[in-house]
Amino acid sequence: MPNQPSPPSDEMTGSDSTPRPNPRFLELDCSPISNVDSRLPSPETPSPKPIKLHSVQERKLIYLPLIALIGLISFAVIASHSGSVGTKLQQPDATIKHDPISLPNGTILKSSDGWGANELTIENGIDSDAVVKLVPSMNPSQASMIVYVRANNTAFLKGISPGSYSLWYMLGSDWSEGTKKFLSISACSKLAKELVFTQTDVTTSQWTITLHPVVNGNASSVRLEQTLFDSTN
Repeated sequence: MPNQPSPPSDEMTGSDSTPRPNPRFLELDCSPISNVDSRLPSPETPSPKPIKLHSVQERKLIYLPLIALIGLISFAVIASHSGSVGTKLQQPDATIKHDPISLPNGTILKSSDGWGANELTIENGIDSDAVVKLVPSMNPSQASMIVYVRANNTAFLKGISPGSYSLWYMLGSDWSEGTKKFLSISACSKLAKELVFTQTDVTTSQWTITLHPVVNGNASSVRLEQTLFDSTN
């Protein structure tokens, strides 16, 4: 019977009695490594940056220059556009506008202190008010009577003393009580013909004049200096 190989054993014997490791098993050495080079650099951890804390007062001082700079820029922008965008202010007119003032028709501005009984009718057919003065020929520096006649109205003078008179009149609008004359004057004239008033115990004179032109009129008027008109009161 042939020789069969012997099964492998865990241990082999021979002239060398030193145990040999079993090839089927590995022995791991788990002892700590002591020869690691400690000179290798360790990973560096970034050092934290220092933090600077500011007090409330310091923060205000930091922001003040920035606020001032923003203010200067805003002012420059507004100033550069002020000529084209800004509101324009204009001084109001010193003259107060109002409706033209007229005295009541027939207002006597100066009455006669004489004893006469003569009368004068004045018809104003012009679109302007009139101030009519009856001036004695013997004393042209003083008007005997003065009456206000409104536009397109008729006024009357009564109690005129006998004598010769010139009739002066001024046309205008917007009567001034302070200056006793019109603020707007359109004409200043007088009749070229004198008016003569006579009076007896049974008769008186009654004249009628028109300040506006009429057909077949028998009186004319001439220009009168305004300063002369104003100086006779």
